Amino acid sequence: LREHRINGVCVLPGTVYLEILHVIGKDHFGNQPFTFENVTFTIKAGTRVVGATFGLLSGTISSEAVLDVSHLGAKGEAKKAKRNPVKDAFSMMRADKNCMKWMVMKSVNRIPMAMIVPYLQLYAAEVKGATTSELAAMTTATALTSVVCGYFFGIMADKYGRKKTLAFTLVAYIAALILLMTTTNTKMLIVVGLLVGFQEIGMVINGSMQHELVPGWARGRWSGANGMVGSLVASVFAFAAGIIYDSVGPQWLFIIYICAEIFLRLPILYTLPETLTYKVDESKFEHLL
Repeated sequence: LREHRINGVCVLPGTVYLEILHVIGKDHFGNQPFTFENVTFTIKAGTRVVGATFGLLSGTISSEAVLDVSHLGAKGEAKKAKRNPVKDAFSMMRADKNCMKWMVMKSVNRIPMAMIVPYLQLYAAEVKGATTSELAAMTTATALTSVVCGYFFGIMADKYGRKKTLAFTLVAYIAALILLMTTTNTKMLIVVGLLVGFQEIGMVINGSMQHELVPGWARGRWSGANGMVGSLVASVFAFAAGIIYDSVGPQWLFIIYICAEIFLRLPILYTLPETLTYKVDESKFEHLL
């Protein structure tokens, strides 16, 4: 049972240990009525110990018993299993097809941090000729979007669903990159900044969906698995981004990302369940306990 595990290790309920002590008392006192009190559950030198004071109801005889229960419990509890983080991550993805889909989405989600964010203002300055003040206004506009709209989009995600709200933020971010590549008016870069702010809002909604795809007790390692895979993907794209910017063309960074969103992430998002009302089948994840 999941409620009889501590840090993933199987343990017996305390009542089982009391029953063991009861048997010890019967062996010691025979058929005479007896009591045991001052029961303690302690750890001594890494060993679980249960102790109790026994006595006859008449109070004429008393004795103490200490029981080493470190070897008792469900099979395999003596040593906590060591987890391989890579195998653990793939095991979670195989547990549910929605987790596998999400991991692909998560990989696309990390591309902006590697390919877009580091080059956004560099592109605006070198290619579009933006001034320092225009770049500052662009950054301020991005922050204002999160400040003004973040809370209300959170309400929308709770009321209308995560998928619809996240899809809106993705479309807004795509529109920002298209406008960045096509505009000839540097003042429009402020609008680009406003639209870019929706990417940060989308990341928060993205986090909510991620947690709602797995049981509550598995969310920590699920977040770790997403972080591991996402960071690996981001490191590859970060290395490639510099080469693409210098050798192929700076606009191709945005084109590659836009294609990944339109042809990969958005279609996968459409096939995922609405996590706001999704009930996780915990039996699929029991092997991770």
